[in-house]
Order: sequence, then structure tokens, then C-alpha cells
Amino acid sequence: MAVNKVIANGSVLIDLTEDTVSAGSLKKGVTAHDKSGELITGTMEESSLDDIDQVLLYGFQEGTRSFAEDGTVTATDSQGRILTRIFTDDGKTCTSVLTDNAGETLGVMVKTYGEDFSQVTITDRHGNVKVKKISYSGSQVDVTVE
Repeated sequence: MAVNKVIANGSVLIDLTEDTVSAGSLKKGVTAHDKSGELITGTMEESSLDDIDQVLLYGFQEGTRSFAEDGTVTATDSQGRILTRIFTDDGKTCTSVLTDNAGETLGVMVKTYGEDFSQVTITDRHGNVKVKKISYSGSQVDVTVE
């Protein structure tokens, strides 16, 4: 019997009920417990890892796109995956969410731009943070990664 929540003396010690891990979002062969507490084994091929990061960063090469009045951009590829880009009102933060055709989240990436857009902080789906500094000189743009 799977266990997804452990409570002792009125205190929650472990709670998996809000977890979003799925077999499709884990590298093939990696094991974890899903939100029901069931043991799952990853099915995502290694090559898919790079593809997910590429899609989160650059978008799909093909597919359909729709633009909402609130600035949200939604794109769907031929595999049925959906990439949603949500912008804050000031346009300084963009959250990209990639889901598979079953609605399972494959990855999330957040880009946060500095006050004058000369710096962008990117938090990838693995929690890694990169800071890119952008300088403009006439028609030349220089980008450095810290």
C-alpha cells in the first residue's frame, strides 16, 4: 500500500500530495514516488532532456501559437506538447511551462529581467541560475554569462 502523507503527533512529517513528478518527467531508470506515494520509474530518454531545455529556452521549431490579451503565449507542437509563456504585467518576468500531451509538467523556466533590461537572470528547470549581462553599443549587442 502506497503512503503519500505521514503525520506523527499532529505534525506532518512527509507530504507528497502536491508533488508533480511523473514517470515521463524523470530520466529513464530513475526512481521516485509520485503524489499518491506509488514508486515510479522514469521513462524519459536522455536525449529528451536536452530537447526540453531547448524548448523552454527557445520555443518550438514548428506548431501553432496563440496570443492572449493578457500577454500569455501558448504554443503546441506536433507531439501535443504545450509551451505556455506567462509574463508579469511589467514584462520583467517570463515563466515558461512545458507540459506533455497528458498535461504532466515536463519543465519550468523563469527569466527575470533587470530594471533597464541590461541583465537577465535565468532559473532553469533543474534550479540552476545563470545571469546574462547585455550591453548595447550602436548596432552591436554583447552578452556575457556569469
